[in-house]
Amino acid sequence: MIHETIKDDEYLNESAKRWLKYWDSNFDVISSTEYSEDYFTGLDSLHEAMSVGRVNDPIRERQGFKKETFFNALTLKDELYTYKFMSNRFPNCSIERSGFYYYPPGEGMRWHTNADTPYLRCYLNYSQNGDSYFKYYDQESKKTVVDMDFPGWNIRHFHINKEKDNLFWHSVYSRTHRISVGFRIINNLK
Repeated sequence: MIHETIKDDEYLNESAKRWLKYWDSNFDVISSTEYSEDYFTGLDSLHEAMSVGRVNDPIRERQGFKKETFFNALTLKDELYTYKFMSNRFPNCSIERSGFYYYPPGEGMRWHTNADTPYLRCYLNYSQNGDSYFKYYDQESKKTVVDMDFPGWNIRHFHINKEKDNLFWHSVYSRTHRISVGFRIINNLK
């Protein structure tokens, strides 16, 4: 897994402000106070996910967030900008957007693998103050790793596998406002 910060990208910075304002004014955020951080990223949650083979976490349906609400915040200019940004970073690859999420404080995504779409996965995420993280299970060390977000924009990429012994278990938790835009990166162009 690779994690870097994105510095001084004026368009992405303005987009984060606009997207947060859009979500704040278009729906009431349902608080996750009934769920603890461990519910999303704890060891018991990981063991439960592994025992049932959880591929995806239906968190948005559980919280009542409509996927269309998130996608409505994206403009055509946003789509073109993010695809160009990703194409410059991953030349000769097909790029498909795989998600667009907002995590209010106290929100997360439970352990899952995305093994149904085994490609290189990349996430651009914005953390308002860095008090959020991506957590994954390291198959070699058999330990979980907490990878804290930097304040502002982050970029992470990692391989999603479908082989049972090489699944990439991961989860997310945020104590701040966090945005995540996901992409599948398919190395198929010459």
